[in-house]
Amino acid sequence: MKGLNTTVTTGEFAALRERKRLLDDAWLLTLFVILLATAVPWFLRIMELDLAPLAWGLFGFGLIYLAAALTADRLQDRRSLLLILGALQAVGVLFLGFLWHYAGGLQNPMFLLVFVLPVVGGSLISRWQSYTSALLAVAAVAAVTFVEAPELWWYVAQMGLPVSWLTDFLSDRWLGTGRPFPGFYAPPPYYFVLLELFAILLFGIALMSEVVTSFLLKLYARVGFSASALAKAQILATEILQAAAAPTVLIYSDTFNVVHASKSFVSQLLLTPESLLEKNLFGLVDFSYPDVVEGLITGGGGEAPFCVYRVGKEMRISRVRVYPLVHEGTRYAHVSLEDVGDRYYLRAALDTLVPASLVIGPDGRVLSFNEGARDLFGGLALGAEASRFLVQGSLPDGWWVPGLRGNQERQVELGERPFAARSVSVPLPGEQVKLIVLTLRAC
Repeated sequence: MKGLNTTVTTGEFAALRERKRLLDDAWLLTLFVILLATAVPWFLRIMELDLAPLAWGLFGFGLIYLAAALTADRLQDRRSLLLILGALQAVGVLFLGFLWHYAGGLQNPMFLLVFVLPVVGGSLISRWQSYTSALLAVAAVAAVTFVEAPELWWYVAQMGLPVSWLTDFLSDRWLGTGRPFPGFYAPPPYYFVLLELFAILLFGIALMSEVVTSFLLKLYARVGFSASALAKAQILATEILQAAAAPTVLIYSDTFNVVHASKSFVSQLLLTPESLLEKNLFGLVDFSYPDVVEGLITGGGGEAPFCVYRVGKEMRISRVRVYPLVHEGTRYAHVSLEDVGDRYYLRAALDTLVPASLVIGPDGRVLSFNEGARDLFGGLALGAEASRFLVQGSLPDGWWVPGLRGNQERQVELGERPFAARSVSVPLPGEQVKLIVLTLRAC
């Protein structure tokens, strides 16, 4: 359980660091928007702005934010990271209030749209961060509003609050700035409505950003889980491929270059890992008829039951199976080499030494036969009922089944030809049933 909790905590911290990078991008965009929105009218001489405090303020805050962000990237504790991000967010929102004052203040109300960016960005950090950012933004805008419109203090004084000293203090220091349109005048109710609408809309945006961010975080978690599951599946598939008993390789269908190879492919074909990067499949495997395998790879796949290739001076026989794959628009081929040399050599010996031989299963069906049996019984096929071919004339049913001794020999007549028939019971390891090996030699 402790290991599981550690894994969850590590995953949450990694997700927080990813969201922190998004917040850094949001603040970078905010500073760029402010610079562009104030520099253009100043350059065109449309607004009378003191650009120096704005430029130095943006430059100074940018350096402070960059230093704090780099420091936060080195933190390994989630609580410390949340603390420094919250402090940066608070300082940044208050700094925007300072910039709004020098960018025109109440005479430039569209500047207030900039506060939306840190409010939305704050929701990436935590649920309360967006509401805290909205509250600080309203407080900063309210402070600038009361500084630039001192007549609003009358409404506050009507509530019995001693604010006259604060009015004198702020007015002496701040009323001389933020007047891009000297002739502009608006009644106090206008400023009150502006502040009210700004507060309501900003908290509405904070609420909406919380809902959207919650949905995005859930979606991000699902995508992360899916990506992790896919990565694990790919690793597992690669490990399964490498552990294949038969030599197996995954190649590109167009160039035949190797993507992955099993350990058996490297060891049984006497290759080195470096050679897999230097040669394609046909440079690694010396097929006697490579065009057959190439046709399976470039076509729809399939099986070549008999393929000869050489490893050094040794000749080997294998069954080649090719399975085509398509992933992200790229065509691959899964190629396996199943060695059938022993079976081929045994079949060749049986065809030469034994005139006619059949292997019959416990259910009475033909499991194997040689060329002599094929010539003797026309239409003989794997899985066919043995009685169809062996019960002839006066021969009883099941005459080929050995007795208790496990083997028997008798003279039979098949197709008006006499044969010496010998049947032997062959036990299957771990099973009660037995196979029957029947050999027929013409007399």
